[in-house]
Amino acid sequence: MNKHLAIISTGRFLQMVIMFLTYRVLSTVLSVSDMGVYYFLLSIAGAFGLIFANPIGMYANRMLHSWRDHGTLIKNFKTIILVFLIGSLLTIPFLYIFKSKISLESGQWLLVVMTLVLYVFSTSINGTLVPSLNLLGFTNQFVLWTLMTNLVGLIISYLMVKLINPQPLYWLIGQGISFIFFGVLSYFILSFKFSHEITVKLKDIGARIKKVVYFGLPIAVTNIAVWGLAQSFRFFYKENIDPIILGELTFGLGLATSLCVAVEYLFQQLYFPSFYSHINKPNEDKEDAWNLLLNRLMPSYIYLLFFLIGLAPFVLRVLADTKFKNSSQFLALGAFVEIVRMVGNIFTMATQSELKTHKAMGPYLLGGSITIISILFISHHPEFVSYTPYCLMCGYLGALIYLYINVSHLIKVKIPLVGLLKNFMVSTLFLTAMAFNTLSSSFFYSVLICLFYGLFFLYLLYHSYQNQMLREVVDA
Repeated sequence: MNKHLAIISTGRFLQMVIMFLTYRVLSTVLSVSDMGVYYFLLSIAGAFGLIFANPIGMYANRMLHSWRDHGTLIKNFKTIILVFLIGSLLTIPFLYIFKSKISLESGQWLLVVMTLVLYVFSTSINGTLVPSLNLLGFTNQFVLWTLMTNLVGLIISYLMVKLINPQPLYWLIGQGISFIFFGVLSYFILSFKFSHEITVKLKDIGARIKKVVYFGLPIAVTNIAVWGLAQSFRFFYKENIDPIILGELTFGLGLATSLCVAVEYLFQQLYFPSFYSHINKPNEDKEDAWNLLLNRLMPSYIYLLFFLIGLAPFVLRVLADTKFKNSSQFLALGAFVEIVRMVGNIFTMATQSELKTHKAMGPYLLGGSITIISILFISHHPEFVSYTPYCLMCGYLGALIYLYINVSHLIKVKIPLVGLLKNFMVSTLFLTAMAFNTLSSSFFYSVLICLFYGLFFLYLLYHSYQNQMLREVVDA
């Protein structure tokens, strides 16, 4: 095992342990109805992140190596932090629009505003600066500060809800404090490592702004549709669906998102530094670099999908309080939703590598429209609320198909169908866990079953990684 893989894998494993603890604690200290409020607040913060912070962060990732080579890295990061600070205030009018939907006492309105502004600003700078350490080759620092962000956030959030008030707001405050501290710390580390930068006068500011807007505006529009795909049901259901059912639904889908994102980030941390480095080199073939990324990620995503479908009731019993036992079906369905989303993200990377981000707008606007129309129907017919994951699936599948068509016009998409079929066949072994569903009510047996299949899952991930590395050596 090479050193980079060992560090990243160990870090991601520890992050997942902390994430498991976080979900266990969160599901214990918050009621089912409060969980619905918690995810509603996250949706508001997520809207800012997707529409405003994410396009800037993606542009920073795309240009990171170029900024480093031209001695403008810290100068650009200073600008980004200032933009995030100003932009986080845009959540205030957004909060005011949805004030009636936030189920908290009116006297807490100022606290709601301050909490969300803190949270969106802190997650924006942390999500941009900490990953930059890894993309620039400082893997040890990246892993350390990511772990500390999650661990300190869990500790502070737990203390806040136990010592002050068991409400979602105080949990978010604890998270925000940790995110902002380690985000700022990462900035100072980068400033120290690149203190030798020559002061460069940035010429033609208008042209630079035009480039950012050309790159980022389509992403912002796309992310509005993505938000509609993933988050809109929380707004439309807020007043029409029983809060208990809404809490179970949002928790199951939210847990699926967290678990899938954990694996997604692991492989992004392994493969993205090389990918971004290659597409920033003038003589490198961006088509080959992207196809390599696609074929590296697809096997792992297939393994993850079947693992979560087969192990859903056991995973839920281990990670959540028993009051969320009805969320297992939403966890399994949410896994399929998330995998389609993750595959779509890979295709979106092709539009970014080619600097043609507008090619992703149409697909996600189509997918978002499909989902929102379906959600609006269910909001007026609450008896169909359990079909919500299928609405999300249809939206994401529609977006993915359209996105595939657009990307295939930019580059030649090379998918090894025989290899993926083998991955599917191996993955069906995870479905054998369904034979033990009667044991899912036991925490002890659930832990044993998760450990057994979890070790097999980790073996498949490692085997896939090794095969990719070996294939690269042979091709070279």
